[in-house]
Parts: sequence; structure tokens; C-alpha cells
Amino acid sequence: MLGGNGTVGGLTLESGGNAAPGNFGTLTVNGGVTFQPGSTYQVEVNAAGGSDRIAATGPAGTAMINGGFVGVLAQGGAYFAADARHLQACAIHDNKNSAYAEPDSRGTSPRMTD
Repeated sequence: MLGGNGTVGGLTLESGGNAAPGNFGTLTVNGGVTFQPGSTYQVEVNAAGGSDRIAATGPAGTAMINGGFVGVLAQGGAYFAADARHLQACAIHDNKNSAYAEPDSRGTSPRMTD
């Protein structure tokens, strides 16, 4: 598990790997980010629009999604449609059908969707 705020070099999450930026923070990656099948990106969100984020920077600042899951840890409150950026990169490539966990109608318990 890679967690917390700060800066790392390129990041590849293999099956069983987990990335979780800390406490509505940003994990900056100086290079590319790759999510392999079976990996998890864990994102905290709140009703005020706050969220964790991975920011891929530099010339190789791309994100490759080869599979994996996004787990949403939603705090209580009323959620409305908003533009939240959980992954920032120069380019994002989705090569597989990845699953995304969305909060339920109460915004508390994620459920898996395709």
C-alpha cells in the first residue's frame, strides 16, 4: 500500500496493490501512473467537494488504466453532481473495462458498478 501525501517517481500498481492519498491530499507522481488488473485506487470524498488526488506530472505524466478498481470512501452529507478530479495527468488511457465504486444514495456505502 502506498498512502499519504508527498511526491514519488513513476508508479505502477500491480494486482493487490493499493494507492490511497491521505486525508484529502495529493500524491504527486513525477512520471507515469499505471493501474494493473486487481489494483485499487482508494479515494476519500466529502460533500463539500473535497477529495484525494493523484497528480501525474512531468513529460511522462500519463495515467494508464489496464484494469483495477476505484474505491470511494464517502463521508456523510448530501452529494450533488460536481466535477471532482481524482486523477490528473497529461493523458489518461483506459485499456480495459475498469470497475468504479460509487457511493450509494446516502453517500456512505460504495457499491461496485461497471
